[in-house]
Amino acid sequence: MNTWGNKIRLSIFGESHGEAIGIVIDGLEAGTKLNLENINKFIERRKAGKSSFTTSRKEKDEYKILSGYKDGYTTGAPLCVIFENTNTISKDYENLKDLLRPNHADYPAGIKFKGFNDVRGGGHFSGRMTLPLTFAGAIAIDILGEKGIKIFSHIKRILDIKDKSFLDFKEKDLEKFNEDIKNIIVDCAGIFIIVIGIKSALVAQKDIMILIYLIIGAVIGQLINIDKRIKNFSQFLEDKFVKEKNSLNNEKFFAKGFSTATILYCVGAMSILGSINSGLTNDNTILNIKAILDGVISIVLTSIYGVGVIFSAVSVTIY
Repeated sequence: MNTWGNKIRLSIFGESHGEAIGIVIDGLEAGTKLNLENINKFIERRKAGKSSFTTSRKEKDEYKILSGYKDGYTTGAPLCVIFENTNTISKDYENLKDLLRPNHADYPAGIKFKGFNDVRGGGHFSGRMTLPLTFAGAIAIDILGEKGIKIFSHIKRILDIKDKSFLDFKEKDLEKFNEDIKNIIVDCAGIFIIVIGIKSALVAQKDIMILIYLIIGAVIGQLINIDKRIKNFSQFLEDKFVKEKNSLNNEKFFAKGFSTATILYCVGAMSILGSINSGLTNDNTILNIKAILDGVISIVLTSIYGVGVIFSAVSVTIY
């Protein structure tokens, strides 16, 4: 009952209030890279004690890989992982030998194991045993993702309240919807920037100075080949900080995200006009509005280009 699977076999072990719980994953292809960041996200998402609907027991849920893993990759040997139990109050379960809980496995566990089962915290049938399964599930999600297979779930119905099944949507329809939302946000921001620019131009008292500053800035940028320098700096950051490539931090997306965000934040019209207006009139209104817009647009850009957008913070700091 503790082992199942065909090509990849899973075996869970341990009890809720024992020294540790864990899992042995056998059959993983040697050289499989484990995305520990993704695994940690799954574990954090599952962690109990976050609401009144879960157990109040709080565990660190830190894992230790005992075998089958070296230098970031599986070795071909069974992957064995354990989670130590550190917050156990076993005395709270002393009466479970005689007082069995409804909606728990206390009774069937006692029958199956002839009364020798560990009842503390539900023992081997505790909800805590889903923790090592979460670890295995995170690995499975990554393996399937590399093969173009995605796993989705949602609540379709609660009593008479029904949701439309996502099976009725085609993936390209969902992607188009998400893309349309992004375009709408960017378009709205663009229109707003144009309005601010027109308004500033109508009230400006030193139009010729603004024009001169813009021309000087454009000429200097051309002379120092600023576009190439930004791309080279982007490549430097990628080589130094991005160790793992995926669909949202590959070379193309990283450089595009970094350069697009840098130019938008530092060379955009509001950056220039806001700085000039602040210097000439001590009015920071444009810069404050720009800060809010940049915050919204950064979310959209990050969803499109990935981690490269985040590194544009370096450019903004220098600017």
